Amino acid sequence: MSTFKKALFSVLALIMCVSLSGCVSLYYAPYDYAFENASKYSVGSGTVSADSIKEIRIGWVSGDVNITSVPGNSIAFRESSRSAIRERYKMCYLLENGILTIHFTRPVNVRGLAATRYSPPDKTLDVAVGEDLLSDLDLLSVDSVSGSVDISGMSSLDLSVRVVSADVTVSDSDFGGVSVDAVSARGDISCFADTIYVNCVSGDFTLRLSSCPRSMYLTSISSNFKIYIPDNDGFISQFNSLAGRARYSFACAWAGNKAIYKGGGASRFTFNSISGNVTIGPLSSPDPPPAIID
Repeated sequence: MSTFKKALFSVLALIMCVSLSGCVSLYYAPYDYAFENASKYSVGSGTVSADSIKEIRIGWVSGDVNITSVPGNSIAFRESSRSAIRERYKMCYLLENGILTIHFTRPVNVRGLAATRYSPPDKTLDVAVGEDLLSDLDLLSVDSVSGSVDISGMSSLDLSVRVVSADVTVSDSDFGGVSVDAVSARGDISCFADTIYVNCVSGDFTLRLSSCPRSMYLTSISSNFKIYIPDNDGFISQFNSLAGRARYSFACAWAGNKAIYKGGGASRFTFNSISGNVTIGPLSSPDPPPAIID
């Protein structure tokens, strides 16, 4: 194994451990779930209205999260479950300084035998965001474990998603930047984004982008990526991998592990993987031919 490939493997392993450590820790959240200013939070489902909301932050431990836009200037959120939700297991929320924060439950810290009796149900969170608020929204952030995340019709400066054992679906949305950290996840992302960052340990992701992003950085252990972009003014794509392959259907020139389209243009893509594959093709062609970089 070359020195470069040994170094790549070490760096990728370190990146995964560091960047995903915060997300993985959520697995223990039902037993040790804490956050600041808990006394300020309201309990249960609700609706908030404001002239401007800058950020929406959601932390959800078990169950699906669905976020969509609706007419109006308020945000409504509702939790539901197949069984009745006991008071101690209800969600809570806080709107302060233009930031709406939603948590799976109030703070919990149980240990020993008590921990075996603490068992919140799977809960679905539905969030409806008024379209009048989208123009001022800087950040939509979702942390989720053991449930799907579905985002549709949304717009913000940035989208941040961190998931474990979850599916991520984004559709009909517009973001300045998209950042996804994932473990054992699948993704189907259809949106506009100027920058894309995806860090995934295992699972497959499909990205359908309505414009060619200025920057795209994908890192994986064993994840496969399919990326579809419209024809564009050119890009340079660099692929670094131990055992994966990159396939392009654009008419690229080749320089080592770099694919260069239309002289390079302004877009830059970087893909680092251990064994995952990357496919890049135009939106009009779902199955690119095997023009391959090993």
